[in-house]
Amino acid sequence: MDSISKTLLFFLSLSSIHLLTNGTRPFHIVHHDIRSDLLKFCEHTTNPTLCAQTIQPHVLDGDIDPFKALEIEVEATFNETKKTIAIIDELLTKNNINKSLMSAIKTCKEQYNYILDSIKETKDAIAQHDLIEAKFKFSAVISYQSTCVDEFENVECPFAEGSETIFNLGGNTLDIIADLEKTVAPQEPTPPAPTTNSQSSSTSINVIGTIS
Repeated sequence: MDSISKTLLFFLSLSSIHLLTNGTRPFHIVHHDIRSDLLKFCEHTTNPTLCAQTIQPHVLDGDIDPFKALEIEVEATFNETKKTIAIIDELLTKNNINKSLMSAIKTCKEQYNYILDSIKETKDAIAQHDLIEAKFKFSAVISYQSTCVDEFENVECPFAEGSETIFNLGGNTLDIIADLEKTVAPQEPTPPAPTTNSQSSSTSINVIGTIS
């Protein structure tokens, strides 16, 4: 066997080993690339780290779909709100809470129920890719959360961690919507119905036939 044949055989052997150890797909996106893409996607949000943490488990490979990421962040806000409501419900059963604190907790229970309603309406808007309606509905989430926070101006909130997480997730969601509004082309308005010759003459009524 000449030297050229030996060299060719050597490279063919290396190629076979590479396929056996790396699989049959020569190209694939590794996790650190996804992480990098997520950090770039989330860099302008209220809490970039939380944004990446909540979206990453649902994005294992491929490109990041902004609408899918938005849905994930909205769902994360919804789940965190339910967790906080569970804490509030437990607090409402206790008998050793003073009257002013109990009043604040009851107000927050009402506001957090409003948050759930707003998120449900936001989901409907996102399903229609209606960013204007989604932003309008979801903005209420921050408003309701702030109303609850105001109740604890002079006393420590017993579910402050959950409240802060909801604020950050809500901020992230609104930031993603704002970015989408910059990239998604606005829907073209429906053109007005064409006028016909019958509109120019009051005597042309019930004309049937082909207009040439």
